[in-house]
Amino acid sequence: MAKDNWCTVSPMSGEGDGTLTVSASGHNGRMGKTTTVTVTAANGTRPSKSFTVVQAGAGVVLTLDSSKPGLPKSGGKVTINGTSNSATLKVDCPQAGLGLVAILKIGGKPDQTVIENSAVPKTVTIPGDPGASGIYSFTLELQVAPSKKATTVTFKINVTPSEESLKKQCTFTLEPGDSSLSINRSEVRLNKEGGAQASGSNIVNVTSNDNWTVS
Repeated sequence: MAKDNWCTVSPMSGEGDGTLTVSASGHNGRMGKTTTVTVTAANGTRPSKSFTVVQAGAGVVLTLDSSKPGLPKSGGKVTINGTSNSATLKVDCPQAGLGLVAILKIGGKPDQTVIENSAVPKTVTIPGDPGASGIYSFTLELQVAPSKKATTVTFKINVTPSEESLKKQCTFTLEPGDSSLSINRSEVRLNKEGGAQASGSNIVNVTSNDNWTVS
């Protein structure tokens, strides 16, 4: 059986005593790889001897865009780019409940929804484990809803490979939406004695998406 192409041996033939030099180009797969090199005599019974070549794996790696341009208050789409060789990717966003859907895309693999208006992390196992033998590229395609807040929202998208210490984060902002405020009473009547009032009669509920003050 011939050696794998990633392994280079020089020279590939010779006469009498000789020295073989074994080399390979860089390997960015998570797992190491192995091949067998066989040296065979050209004549007679053609005796042969073999040796094993092992190239170390790169371990787990992850790259991710660290930031993206901000969005207007109407929301919109954001595409985050990354590369990895991890067998799994965990994706989460603490602000996702404000209106965020994210789809993980890897070339040749089924698209997977990893965020759907929820801050609960989702871990995806990459089909076929392409990272065992090399780096793969991925994108997170985000759809952000119009702003529900009257202040700027900073979205923080976390991507974690199988090696949790290598977690990366991408941030972007959403401009403030329109401020809204309402109260549930137009009048509060207090008894003449002051102090304690009838249950709930002196309570005014404020509903707002903004900071507010009382004057």
